[in-house]
Amino acid sequence: MKNFIQEGDEFAVTLTAAVVAGDVTLDGVLPAVAFSDGAIGDLTTAKSNGVFRLTTDGTSTFAMGTTVYWDPLANVATDVPTATTATNVDIGLAFAAVTAGASVEVLLNGLPA
Repeated sequence: MKNFIQEGDEFAVTLTAAVVAGDVTLDGVLPAVAFSDGAIGDLTTAKSNGVFRLTTDGTSTFAMGTTVYWDPLANVATDVPTATTATNVDIGLAFAAVTAGASVEVLLNGLPA
């Protein structure tokens, strides 16, 4: 079709915080995972769908299919919908059960492929 632009699951984002490849970046409330390292203001490519292993706060417990939130201050996945000083962002669903583990596999809520 003549008006198709791209799949939409990978996109350029101007970083509002420094990232290392594999880190979560939020463009508004759209969660994505950065392909490469970047500093604040850099333009990088990020992927907004798929399953990614993300660092947790170490205390959160996830059942398969439960909501995973991102704490933008601590830069970790958590089972807590809001924090004291900021609103945590719903980034997806747990792809496997985890009991107080160091990481969780997350199916991102991003744009469909």
